Amino acid sequence: MRSVTSEGDRRETPARIVRELSELRRALDESAIVAVTDADGVILHVNDRFCAVSGYSREELVGQTHRVVASGEHPPSFFQDLWATILSGAVWRGRIQNRRKDGSPYWVETTITPLFGAGPRPERFLAVRHDVTELVRATQARVDAERRLEAVFDNAAVGVAVVDLSDRFVLASATLGRMLRASREELARRPFTDFTEPGDVGLDRELFRELVDGAREHYRIDRRYRRGDGTSFLGHTTVSLVRDDAGRPDYVIGVIEDVTEVRANEQRARERGALARLGEMSAVIAHEVRNPLAGILGAVEIIGRSLPEAGPERDAIESVVRRIGDLDELLTQILVFARPRPPRPARVSLRPILEHARDHAAGITFSVTGDENVTLFADAALLERALANLVVNAAQAGAQSVRASVHADEETCTIELVDDGPGIGEEHASRIFEPFFTTKSRGAGLGLAIARAAVEAHGGTLALARSAPGATAMRVVLPLSPSAG
Repeated sequence: MRSVTSEGDRRETPARIVRELSELRRALDESAIVAVTDADGVILHVNDRFCAVSGYSREELVGQTHRVVASGEHPPSFFQDLWATILSGAVWRGRIQNRRKDGSPYWVETTITPLFGAGPRPERFLAVRHDVTELVRATQARVDAERRLEAVFDNAAVGVAVVDLSDRFVLASATLGRMLRASREELARRPFTDFTEPGDVGLDRELFRELVDGAREHYRIDRRYRRGDGTSFLGHTTVSLVRDDAGRPDYVIGVIEDVTEVRANEQRARERGALARLGEMSAVIAHEVRNPLAGILGAVEIIGRSLPEAGPERDAIESVVRRIGDLDELLTQILVFARPRPPRPARVSLRPILEHARDHAAGITFSVTGDENVTLFADAALLERALANLVVNAAQAGAQSVRASVHADEETCTIELVDDGPGIGEEHASRIFEPFFTTKSRGAGLGLAIARAAVEAHGGTLALARSAPGATAMRVVLPLSPSAG
């Protein structure tokens, strides 16, 4: 059935179209910044919103190009691409920074549409813009905040790790990468426990499981980490569970602080406290114990000389003399440790010092390689005692040989003593330099403590370089001169 249109309807159609177009224009003017330019970019028309946002009047804008509101933010190539696009007849969309009459910048999201007449080239351009200044500011504020957060994350003194619920790295700070001596690519998706010393892995996994299971929200632990280059450090670690909006475990954050030196300083402070108390006792030891002991030794020796050379009585006396000698040596070590004398350094050769250490290597093989003729500024007597203590300690532990390798550079001399003994157990490695700590049935446990104190008095260091059955190494590093220390 054909539709019938009345004459009145046909007469109203143009008016209705005009009315609808007028309403569309009014809606566009209310919501957008509108401008029309000719083919050369000269402004032919602007709406009220353009004037309100830019601060210019219509008379100041019409007849000008958009350079009147240009901010200088964009390079020439930006507008060259824009013009190439619209002159080709395509629509251009992008974000532009303009400048108001008062000099303040504002951002507009822009759509420029070519308008054609009878010819193939655009005759005019319609630019419709929306003020997005606040959106740009909010976005920039978020970017700045993220940049600051990333800077804090990467440059904090502590290392930070984000791991998933299976303990695999999701994110690691640059500081943590430096601590572990591993790149972010090397850390990615690996279990955190890959970098935990084997002796600490069991407890670490147990605590992490309790965290993920909800038995705890966080925990703190000191544990040893193994770096990518094989060395290790002691890290104080705080691990916290992060939940999602529904309260379910989502991921875990670990904060690691290298406390190797802190704990070492704490240990030294405890040792200094023990040393102070021992110093108070040293006068008593020297006067009330050592002096009478010397008298007892003299009396026993006189008695021994009156006994037959062969017989159980003479054997008993000799045994007593040896025991008194051991006790006297023990008291000597205690006094040396309790009342150390300051070094009296002079320019000395290392070779005779090493030869003196060789004199204490009774029953074991002692060899030296490297720069043994190096000279350094040191107290020969203190250094001889330190090295001798290291050799004697190796012999008492069951070593059959000690190899000393010497290397000197422009500032320091490094002496590494490697023995073939049974090694030092992992559970004891951190305590071997503690005063009075020993795993042997005899001795006061002061030999290594005295050796370290003597080396440190020279401005040097003494450390356990490595320990394994048949290859325990002690490393002594000494300055060659006072300025190098």
